[in-house]
Amino acid sequence: GCSSSPAIDSEIPPVDGGSQITVPVPWANPLAGVGGIEPATVWVGDDRDTDFSIDLSDLEAQGAGVAWTAASATAAAVGTLYSGGDPRETDVWFTVSGPIDGPSAGALLTVAVLAALRDAPLREGMTLTGAVSPDGTISAVGGVGLKLRAAAEAGLSTVLLPVGNTTLTVSGSGELISAVDAARQFGVEVRHVATIAEAFEELTGQPFITVTGDPYVLPDPVLAAGEQTARDLVAETARLAQDVSTTSPELAIITGDLDAARTHLANGNPAAAYARATEALLAAGRAVTQDEYRVILRGEGIGAARERLAREVSEAIREAESALAEGANAEGLGVEASLSIPPALAWSAYARAALRALASALPALESEQQLLSGAAVLSEQRLSVEYLQPDALQVVRAMPSQPRPSGRWLEDYLSGYTNFLVAGAQANARYIADVVMVSIPDATVGSDDVRSLAPILAELAQETSAIDVASEDVPDELVQSAVAITDFVATTAFISATQGYGLDGFNMVTDAPTIPNSDSVRDSFDTSRAIVASLAALVSEQGSDAGYAVWSAEWGSAAFEDLAQEDRAGAGAVLAFNELWFDALNLQMIYASAASLRENPVS
Repeated sequence: GCSSSPAIDSEIPPVDGGSQITVPVPWANPLAGVGGIEPATVWVGDDRDTDFSIDLSDLEAQGAGVAWTAASATAAAVGTLYSGGDPRETDVWFTVSGPIDGPSAGALLTVAVLAALRDAPLREGMTLTGAVSPDGTISAVGGVGLKLRAAAEAGLSTVLLPVGNTTLTVSGSGELISAVDAARQFGVEVRHVATIAEAFEELTGQPFITVTGDPYVLPDPVLAAGEQTARDLVAETARLAQDVSTTSPELAIITGDLDAARTHLANGNPAAAYARATEALLAAGRAVTQDEYRVILRGEGIGAARERLAREVSEAIREAESALAEGANAEGLGVEASLSIPPALAWSAYARAALRALASALPALESEQQLLSGAAVLSEQRLSVEYLQPDALQVVRAMPSQPRPSGRWLEDYLSGYTNFLVAGAQANARYIADVVMVSIPDATVGSDDVRSLAPILAELAQETSAIDVASEDVPDELVQSAVAITDFVATTAFISATQGYGLDGFNMVTDAPTIPNSDSVRDSFDTSRAIVASLAALVSEQGSDAGYAVWSAEWGSAAFEDLAQEDRAGAGAVLAFNELWFDALNLQMIYASAASLRENPVS
């Protein structure tokens, strides 16, 4: 694998042999009450030395360079992956001018990448604002009223908005008004889109994905493996739950989740059973581990508890590293199963980063509550490594798969994806550090909050930047790909959660977040689930299997649906979005492999 930061260049890219499209990008600064339209040019080709470059062509663009780079890096990654193209053979160059207000240019730039790759001209008089997630979902953005005004002043006739932006607040009065009515006042039409596919069709007039076959159905071996993991997890969780104190405030929830899991198994719904068993497992682990540390705190004091936690965290880090190394084994596996290993290894990749962040924070933890929070983090990540990753790999190994080409096809193919996702993750990390982190409350990201995602992202960024530029063997490439995918999804999730859904922290560990913008989360969840289903059908239509991604999507979706009924939608959203986003990337990797396999037949 290789680590390659997005290049910031000043020369104009060559257009011979490539395709170029210019799009009108809306931006807004609500604090200053101003907005505008800035042109951005996207060039794609296959004869440059770098995978992704951006030319910030004037001082205003350079002043917003971090935001432009984050938006364009995500667009380059999602657009290329969604095209079904091989990132190793695709170069993307952006030339931009003027300011930008954050990742809200991401969706339009993604469509522009797709349109350039397909040589599909865009309709005149139209624009789009919205942030893009790894699965192609378009999430809500701010400053819509200013952007509508700017579009009208620029002579544009139609603005595409995310489905999460159906209303906007009138400045001064605070009155809510529909975006359609607001746009009508400016003489502009508004249409709502949920996905990059919908936006592409609106902006080009061409179909994005046409699936002519039936919906994908899990093959029996994958379904059997999934059901077995669900039964085993219910049994293991029941054993762990026996150690939960009868006075624990979590006991009722753990018991309820276990009962629900058993009911789902009895009703033939193993995915929902696995979802509820996962929640029960993590909650039981938290309760048992925190009780152990309460005993130490009462009997030996905070210093002894900190020392014990430090030893256990170090041991858990070694366990995560061993699980990554042992899980990165594609021996005897075909194409689809091999390409599904990195997202399965993400459990340990994330756990290692979270545990390393906890180890760094330990010296500063001085209160009992902080130590107990650290113990909860330790428990969750240790259980993820011990149970959830092996379960994922069990399903991966059950997938029907095509034979792999001989030679270095797999490691080269994985390396291309790793490099592209590294560029996107690194650009996101700079945007988070320079823009997002200065705009959310200190309490959310304090150095003593071991539940915060921020220090975990910092650890992932370090691991990503340390990826060796030299070509590696298959196990190393699988681990590097797992780290890159985890970093890309985590950074994009953080931006989407804090700026799109209002999930401050989106910590993915311990306490579940509340959901201020529940309608937006529900819309995005429904869209993400539909995207995975469409990608799975497309993959199946080309003769490939989508088993692991679809099983993962089914249990992640079940977590959201089940827990939302119990006013625990925050916990369900964390599980669902992370599974669905990894699943979409997994399916895009498998989908794009078809073209590469045609050029590298099995010998």
